[in-house]
Amino acid sequence: MKPHRRRRRLLLAVIVLVVVWGAAVALTMVRGLLDADHGIRAVRSAQAQETTAAITSPRTVALLRRARGDFASARAEFGSWWLGPLAVIPVVDRQYDSVRDLATAAEQVAGVGADSLDRAGRLLRAGDPGGAARVSLLDQLAAL
Repeated sequence: MKPHRRRRRLLLAVIVLVVVWGAAVALTMVRGLLDADHGIRAVRSAQAQETTAAITSPRTVALLRRARGDFASARAEFGSWWLGPLAVIPVVDRQYDSVRDLATAAEQVAGVGADSLDRAGRLLRAGDPGGAARVSLLDQLAAL
């Protein structure tokens, strides 16, 4: 085989590899963005609750837990090993880091929100203790 044919085949193989990698990156990013969008929609549904009873209801807590799961899926997609080479491309590396960090933060915030609303709901559903015990209840709620 002549050297120029070998180089041409090698170049073609590299081009095919880069195109396949690019397609995998694009698909992964789209899946991550869809997961993040589902999480955002769940958070917005939880935010739409207007009363204290609705905010601390199990349905709202479930919405935030679903959002946490969606953000966790987005974080996992954005953390895929085949996206690693994006970290060495100037400008893209900062955007990639930001997307990963935002998905991680959103997952954590949704989890903390779900846990806090769950605890607050349990405290509020226990009933109004009245008198001095009410101050204790308010202290417990403030500690959340």
